[in-house]
Amino acid sequence: MPKKRKAHELSEDETQSNVTMDDDCDVLRELETFTAVNPETSSREENIIQKDKTFQHLEEVFQIASKLWENRAFVACIARVMRMKHHVFNTWERPLSCFMWDRKAWSQQNFFVTLGVAVDPSNWILFLMLQVLLHIQKKKGLLLPSDVTEVLAQQDVAQRVSPGLKLGAKKIQYVGDIVEAIGGICHPWQKASLSMREFMISTDDSISHISFMETCDMMGQLAREMKNFTACVRRACPEQSEYHSLQFLLEIASRPTSCEDLL
Repeated sequence: MPKKRKAHELSEDETQSNVTMDDDCDVLRELETFTAVNPETSSREENIIQKDKTFQHLEEVFQIASKLWENRAFVACIARVMRMKHHVFNTWERPLSCFMWDRKAWSQQNFFVTLGVAVDPSNWILFLMLQVLLHIQKKKGLLLPSDVTEVLAQQDVAQRVSPGLKLGAKKIQYVGDIVEAIGGICHPWQKASLSMREFMISTDDSISHISFMETCDMMGQLAREMKNFTACVRRACPEQSEYHSLQFLLEIASRPTSCEDLL
């Protein structure tokens, strides 16, 4: 049987087709089974440690995402990014003024500088990051402008996951660009990023350069912990595709007691 490929490894010809997760796949049950049967580790104790690491990284993911929503710069960035056109200009047509750039242009300003995170951690990791952020926003009842809330809701796969989940690679890249565009505005070294931050600070007294730096740092931390979490899930369920990590996140988020612990 051919090995399943990750979402970001799909070719351009395959982006129009959907990738489907099995409806009857219980991730939490498989993780419990992993403590007893995984042949890759030498003892049951090691397997239990691996399970604990999975939930430890998942807890970190939810805690960092929750702190991001408490940061005024992050909230301002996500509102600005969601109001941008997604992709209007080719690179050679991009306006000189960064205030006219589209979301794609801002996404290309971002690269991660956190230790343990690749410069580009992949659209799949970025996609999962936004799903957790959207879950936190709904769970805490955080209010955003109605136009921003409407566009964000269209990116929330948890609202359309019954009974099965279908995702195309183009959708994953689209969501990845949203997260990268936020990072692009917060990026500490880019000249255009500095110009945008100074403009946003001049129009909103509740944000500062420090809050932008904190947002940039926390997004790097979130990417690192999401990367570690997905690695643990792949090790626990090696026969499954990358989409297993998303189903795991959605199962955890759908259980109120688990959600309270993670928040």
